[in-house]
Amino acid sequence: MPRAYRVIGFLLVIVLGAYGCTKAPVSSFSAYAAKIQKLEADYQAAIAARDEVRTQLAAAHHQQAQLQRELNQLKVQRDSLQTQLTARTTERDALQLQYEKFRTTLKELLGHAEQAVSELHLPPLAPPADQQAHK
Repeated sequence: MPRAYRVIGFLLVIVLGAYGCTKAPVSSFSAYAAKIQKLEADYQAAIAARDEVRTQLAAAHHQQAQLQRELNQLKVQRDSLQTQLTARTTERDALQLQYEKFRTTLKELLGHAEQAVSELHLPPLAPPADQQAHK
């Protein structure tokens, strides 16, 4: 009989082991399936994020190119304004020099006229009548 107990115990262990083995893969399979679904969802989210970042990058490149064009236009405009400023400054300096020459010449002519008048020894002029009325 002890041998029968051993055989019954052995069969009981085999049956319980087989039952346990059949239950484990099903539960682990569902766990793996859940992990796979989660990973697929994460992968889809990563793809969507990647596409969004690519779109943003393309927009940033477009904006950068547009700003570069504007910068180039502003540089051309700045250079043109600097050229105009230089020309206007040169014109101003030339006019200022002409004005100074004119003033100097005018002072010299007034000096010559006063000298010529003083050499004539004319009597002093009487003030005009309208100035005497205001006094």
